[in-house]
Amino acid sequence: MPKTDYNRADLLFVFGSGYPELITHLSSILKDKCFKTIIISGGFKSNSERKIKLEDDTISESKYILNRLLEHNLYLPKIILEENSTNSLENVLFSMKLIDFTQLNSISIVCNNLGSGRQYRTISKHILESIEIYFDCFTSIALYGYEITRENWFLQKPSRVFVFGEYLRNIYYSQLGHIKDDVEMIEDFADIYSKYGISTTGIGE
Repeated sequence: MPKTDYNRADLLFVFGSGYPELITHLSSILKDKCFKTIIISGGFKSNSERKIKLEDDTISESKYILNRLLEHNLYLPKIILEENSTNSLENVLFSMKLIDFTQLNSISIVCNNLGSGRQYRTISKHILESIEIYFDCFTSIALYGYEITRENWFLQKPSRVFVFGEYLRNIYYSQLGHIKDDVEMIEDFADIYSKYGISTTGIGE
């Protein structure tokens, strides 16, 4: 399982997103922790395709994140931009073409807490088991106007729908072989769909 107690890692791997909290979170990490290399992964998507809009969608997601980081006047180590990916699997596979992961002992991953399980399963499926994986997750209010956490996700319908949908995405991608296959379908889960008004259409999107 991923860990969170670390002071440094060989690589900081950033799953790109439009969440505004990502920039603040990254800036805080880079002030306190040491990394040899940072890879920011995220390609081109227009704002019409995004749940979270970017201030500038004419450049890649990874370039947008880097530009925002540079505004904070931080000392930055070697940075690699992966600018072609459009989903978590491509984030990992395309990044592996830019850096030799077999030479790494440890990776720290930055991502939204809501997708962290799927992104952990994605990267752990495709790298050496000997590589230590750490997590530095952030929370965001951008989707629903409040933070969705382990303690409150079940209290409101939008976050229940999101969390159960994320669970189904883990099932879907594990069946495709895209992520680590350690997710099991709960029996009679259809009853939960009905109870919370969850649609199973578009799970693979």
